[in-house]
Amino acid sequence: MRGAIPRGMAVEILNMSERNARRIVSALIEDGLLQSQSHRAPLTIGLPIGVLPYYFPDLYDPSVIGEEYII
Repeated sequence: MRGAIPRGMAVEILNMSERNARRIVSALIEDGLLQSQSHRAPLTIGLPIGVLPYYFPDLYDPSVIGEEYII
């Protein structure tokens, strides 16, 4: 809802230690669920194709890319 957020705000949002927050942010970036232009740039949401059926179950049609899924 806020758009891009500063990386330092992830600690506050996740309500955990800085080390654990960094670990989680790194994992989310690696999975494509978060995006960042550099290791200091703000974080934005990522929308990899694999999560579309879960993020938007009523809008996503898997036949468009030839996939089937079960929720």
